[in-house]
Amino acid sequence: MKSHVHKYMRVKYGGRRIVKDPDGSRRIIKDPKSVNEVFKCMVPGCTSFMPRELVMGSLSLCWVCNHVLVLTGENTKLRKPTHEFCRKVREEVT
Repeated sequence: MKSHVHKYMRVKYGGRRIVKDPDGSRRIIKDPKSVNEVFKCMVPGCTSFMPRELVMGSLSLCWVCNHVLVLTGENTKLRKPTHEFCRKVREEVT
């Protein structure tokens, strides 16, 4: 059972694979086809990873104000999900 509200960030996961050479040795190569974007909890000690389809509708902490928000299709497009009003205030200041 989780004991905290997650603070998700969109990260790329994967992108490498192991290839076996004809001589029997193995090596790691970059593979852009195997890159997946997932949401990782950035709270220290938490190892939660969730794909975008499953994380929508769950709770997360806003990266600007640190209050709880519900993840939607709009704020999961961002690398660090935030409230809509937090983004507007930040855009007006800059």
